[in-house]
Amino acid sequence: MHATVVTAAGLNLKPLFETFRGAGITDAWVLGNDAGDRMMFDPQPDLVICVLDPDITARTDPSPGGFTNLDVMIRAGQAAGRGVPTLIIAPPPLDLSSPVTSAVVAECSLDKPETLADYVSAFAARISKAQPIVSTSPQGRIDAASYIGRLARIPVAQFGEGVVALVADLLVPVVFPNMASGGPRFGVVRT
Repeated sequence: MHATVVTAAGLNLKPLFETFRGAGITDAWVLGNDAGDRMMFDPQPDLVICVLDPDITARTDPSPGGFTNLDVMIRAGQAAGRGVPTLIIAPPPLDLSSPVTSAVVAECSLDKPETLADYVSAFAARISKAQPIVSTSPQGRIDAASYIGRLARIPVAQFGEGVVALVADLLVPVVFPNMASGGPRFGVVRT
């Protein structure tokens, strides 16, 4: 299993990394500053683990030294919004009054290796039992000819609506892969 770790600046992540073998995580990318943002989902990780710093609760200004807790939480929201399973490690005394929807929050300190290992292992086990994502074709490629044919068959009077529906069908499996296997779909509402 491949993980992306998004961390506030200056944290010792060695205790977290030591939990990975027991949880089935074979490799991880670590993001701690803006320079790595473009690579966060390339390749798309199986899970994202966001680690907050209990000592920088009040600081929200951008720091050249690395991410603040606000930076980490923004990326947690981005990951969860893309359907990537997201674990947020919030060491005490942090209290996430507004956690990211669909993310799991582990209220645990990095200096409690047994508790940390329990959270990471349970989270990874939940993911490994999840249904695989269905790709758009056996090779995971888009059949351009079928989309061009559908575009040519859209009636002139419904061209705008038809293009919106076509683009939605094209992008949902790519941009929102968790929706490709029967989840909610985009569509045009006619009034």
